[in-house]
Amino acid sequence: MNTKVPKPLNKQYDTSPTTFGAKLRNKRLELSMSIRDFSKLLGVSETTVFLWESNKVKPRMNNYPKIIEIAELLYEELDTTI
Repeated sequence: MNTKVPKPLNKQYDTSPTTFGAKLRNKRLELSMSIRDFSKLLGVSETTVFLWESNKVKPRMNNYPKIIEIAELLYEELDTTI
């Protein structure tokens, strides 16, 4: 009998994300991507992704389409208030 064992969650994974940053970080971790690789796909710096995930700053409006495309986040999940 072949049973799939789920991959353990990263210690940074938030099991109850409530902020945009936590949801973005969770999605990045689910995709098994480093901040470096994620930032390259989004066309922003690693620092920018770190600041978003830390809820220090929120993305500019022109960043949202790419974030949604890459991270497959639904608009309703995006918390634009910090």
